[in-house]
Order: sequence, then structure tokens, then C-alpha cells
Amino acid sequence: LIRLMDSDNPILVEKAAGVIWNLSHEETVQHSIRHLGGLKTLIGLLSQDSPLIRFNAVGAMPLLTEQGDNVNDACEFGIIPPLVQLLATESNVLVLQNAAQTLGNIAEGGQAYQQAVAEARGIHRLVEVMAKGAAIAAPSNGDAMKQQ
Repeated sequence: LIRLMDSDNPILVEKAAGVIWNLSHEETVQHSIRHLGGLKTLIGLLSQDSPLIRFNAVGAMPLLTEQGDNVNDACEFGIIPPLVQLLATESNVLVLQNAAQTLGNIAEGGQAYQQAVAEARGIHRLVEVMAKGAAIAAPSNGDAMKQQ
């Protein structure tokens, strides 16, 4: 599956990333993906033009970053900037949720990772996403009056 994510065929890449996401619920798979070099490939997919490829790649990340060794490797491979970029550019709620959860998992890894997220403007982007969500969810004053 990991080799398929390097394919020139975007449909194969999308499907392979989706299967990896589904399999990543298992701890043994989370370790295997790291050992087989899959983290670096998945991180590269976070910046793909295809929304479905990005969707599947970021979907696997909260699961894969449950493991400390995966967090270490993912950070070495530069996962933080593409996650922050997804927060700035995506509108799909699941993509935003998975990017935010992954950044949270990374930040749990310690102060150095927290600082890396902050320096990449990750906190700023998270606040922006939450503010947009709150603005959408909040009724206007007129709607609030009607409900009373």
C-alpha cells in the first residue's frame, strides 16, 4: 500500500491512503507504517492538489500520531507546516478536525513540539478556524430574539 501512494495514478494514491487510514486504528499498523516509510509519504500527500488525497492522508494522521515514535518521525519529516496550511485553506470540517487533532497529538509530545506548532502559527490558525465555526454556529441577534 505504501508503494501505491507513490503512484502517478491519483486514484490509486487516493485509495491507498484511504485504506491506510482505515487500517491505522490498529497500533501494530501504526508502527508498521512508520517502519515501512509510510509517514513521509503520507506527509507529502498533505500538500497534493487532489482534495480526496489530502482528505485521506490527513484522516490517517490523528491515528498515526497517537504513537510517540510516530510523532518524532513525523516532525522530522516536516508535518507541522502542511497541517497548519490545511487549517488556513481547507473548508471541509473533517479535514480541519483531523489537522487540528494531529497538531494536538504533536503538542502532547512535549514543549519543543508545542513551540514548533506555535512558531508555525498553528495556534493562530486553530483560533481562526474556531472563530469561523463559532460565527457560523451562532444565531444572529434577530434569530435569538425569535427563539425567546
